[in-house]
Amino acid sequence: MTPVVSVQELMNDVIQPVADTLFTSVRIGVDGDGTVEEGPETDADWANLRSAAVTLAESVYLLKIPRSITPEVSRLRDATELTPTEILEKLRRDPVLWDARIQAVRNAALQAIDVVERRDTEELWDVGENLYIACTNCHYDYWYPAQRELLNSLREKVRQFRLESATP
Repeated sequence: MTPVVSVQELMNDVIQPVADTLFTSVRIGVDGDGTVEEGPETDADWANLRSAAVTLAESVYLLKIPRSITPEVSRLRDATELTPTEILEKLRRDPVLWDARIQAVRNAALQAIDVVERRDTEELWDVGENLYIACTNCHYDYWYPAQRELLNSLREKVRQFRLESATP
């Protein structure tokens, strides 16, 4: 099986759009009366969410097919990003972690299918959170590891500040 696109293109063209559909399936809006929860209402809304969840569950497994990380054309990188070569080296060193990250996203998509089939708007919040965590963990491992370190450092500083502030 020969892949057509790189990991980055698969993410941008297939996985990210359907994940975004699930991420934004429920939200809190503000109107003249205050805050209001918004979510799927019509059969078409629920069908769209099911399609997104199924597409995500199936397409994330395409990441198991060896492929280039980025398109062959050069791209601007953020200083915190690993290079495609560094990412591939991480994948080769620990393929079990790569498979685990893929499975975590798939599990969130399978949860989404179940929730959508039951039309449980309340549980869509959990789906979005679980999917966000699964995606972010993978991105921190393979794309932006320095950002995870920065986030952990900031969390520690906040924790320390709270401890110091609580002491009389």
